[in-house]
Amino acid sequence: MGFRYNGFSTENIIGTKLMLMSMDGAIDRVDWTDRENMIGSTTVTRPIPNDYGTTYNLPEFTYGLMKADYEPFTTEEQVMVEAWLTSPKRSSFVEIWPDGCDEPAEGEEVYRYFGKFTSTSYGLMSEGFYGVIFTFQSTSPYPLKHVEFTIDATLNGGRTTETTDPETGETTTETIPIDEPFVAPCYIYSDEWEEYVYPTVTITNNDRTQEVTITQVTDKGNVMGIYADELGNVPRLDVTFDCQRCILSDDTGTAVINFSDIGWKDVGSIYWLRFLPRRINVLEIVGDATIKIAYDYPYKKVGGWLV
Repeated sequence: MGFRYNGFSTENIIGTKLMLMSMDGAIDRVDWTDRENMIGSTTVTRPIPNDYGTTYNLPEFTYGLMKADYEPFTTEEQVMVEAWLTSPKRSSFVEIWPDGCDEPAEGEEVYRYFGKFTSTSYGLMSEGFYGVIFTFQSTSPYPLKHVEFTIDATLNGGRTTETTDPETGETTTETIPIDEPFVAPCYIYSDEWEEYVYPTVTITNNDRTQEVTITQVTDKGNVMGIYADELGNVPRLDVTFDCQRCILSDDTGTAVINFSDIGWKDVGSIYWLRFLPRRINVLEIVGDATIKIAYDYPYKKVGGWLV
């Protein structure tokens, strides 16, 4: 097992690969979900209390790292590992792979937690430190899986789609007129069945004269888009919508974009795209654009970092 964090990984933070290990020895039981029941008080006239739902108590993980060659850390290696784990002041993603010390190839399974390392200690041996023991505090009760996909709604004299019959294998080509919306059905994965999934959406507008709109048919037909300003100009720049945090930025995520820059004027009509979990969500796209969508969803596999 290994993980990637803060620009480095257990494979490359020092000259020797690091191994992730449990400090509890053999494990025959995993206590996991810890939820708090949010209910009101009972009274003489209300024997059944109001139920306000539940909240998760967030987990902490304590594991260790040691060198794959079982040699003690040199002073320089110890300092580098300590700086790597403890420099970030805010929570960020840790990406964990369950198989081996080597970083996974593209497409192989990776789990993500969001949080920060809160403590470290070092095991002593006669030659020096044999390993570091750390505690990671997560802001999510379960690991997250990351999903990315692209919707190509580019106009080239009309949109062309191909449909293959699963029984006969025959392919049918259909050209959609420019003035008709591009329909994109998207199945949304999540193991949190009663919460919306808020994605990050990057819209590349290919035509400065046209607006781009995304209608979330499955969510009551609400619309998110890029609109013309008071002069009738439509921004051509790539716009990234962080629908979880309600932030607009450029495609790098660094330069903040004002709502007025993309024609958002009426606060009451602003909509941030959201998906209903574990079902097909239908998007209707109008405009000449390429749309990249990414989201993280809870993957309720028990075991912390020993996934």
